[in-house]
Amino acid sequence: MDYKSKYEEYTVGYTLIVAYSVGTTNKIHTFGFPKDSVKNMLSHIDNWESHFAKQVKDTTENGVTYTHSMEVIRNMYYPTTKSFGTLSIEKSELKELA
Repeated sequence: MDYKSKYEEYTVGYTLIVAYSVGTTNKIHTFGFPKDSVKNMLSHIDNWESHFAKQVKDTTENGVTYTHSMEVIRNMYYPTTKSFGTLSIEKSELKELA
């Protein structure tokens, strides 16, 4: 069984989860993207990575604790069981789909 083709067949979209902490403040944002918006999502990821790099530099210089993370989730629908599921996906895999 070719899992990559099945993943692609059952994928209905993606969710980008962005989390960061500045000092004692924690924030989590989620962004949904349709299956055909991979290029747009990659641009969004690049913008967040640039933002994180700037924030790390600025907060380090000012002695503020700053942490961040990002995760991309593949949203799936399995028609045979009429159920939903999710799988993590790496940025490198998204680039292959773009």
